[in-house]
Amino acid sequence: MYKEATFRSELASLSETQKMICWQVYCNAASPTNNRLVAGRIGDLDRAIELVGKTDNSSKGSVLREKDWSIFVNDAWILGGIHGHVNFELVSDVQAAVINQSYNPSDAIDRIFNVTGRELIGLTTFGYAQVYGPVEKVSHDMQKDKNRSNMLLQCVKTDLADAATFRQYQKVVVDAAQAQGKGGWGGLAGMIS
Repeated sequence: MYKEATFRSELASLSETQKMICWQVYCNAASPTNNRLVAGRIGDLDRAIELVGKTDNSSKGSVLREKDWSIFVNDAWILGGIHGHVNFELVSDVQAAVINQSYNPSDAIDRIFNVTGRELIGLTTFGYAQVYGPVEKVSHDMQKDKNRSNMLLQCVKTDLADAATFRQYQKVVVDAAQAQGKGGWGGLAGMIS
């Protein structure tokens, strides 16, 4: 887990207010009320919010819903969950959730991924893997398409999770984006299924 001073130093370019919001979201994500965080495309998360609540700068639910959202807040949420070894559930179709179909080559290279794609890259890089097992009723109820199951990602390498930082997270996203730009899914091969 980050110490607050180290956390803030990694976000030196942000305002004090933004750092405070990121810190609170990070802390709340590290110990959510439902012992899970739920990720996915915005349109797929409404039912999950109803069932397991939201995470923001004052709530410890499972779905990130911060009114002052930014990519830094999102990264703080993911890193909080990673450092807390919290289980993640993906409620969106993986293939549709990763690549930003409206990416323009003049955009920043890391925007080749949707936010959910960034999250999956971070999780799989920092010790998480897809696990299989019985599905809880609440997980099934979150799913719009009752013929699909949520993807469950669990921390299987705590040493990688414990060592994750903002800088490393941003670097692996950019590296994966550059690999994506050079030859399709090469940079993500084996990371998600």
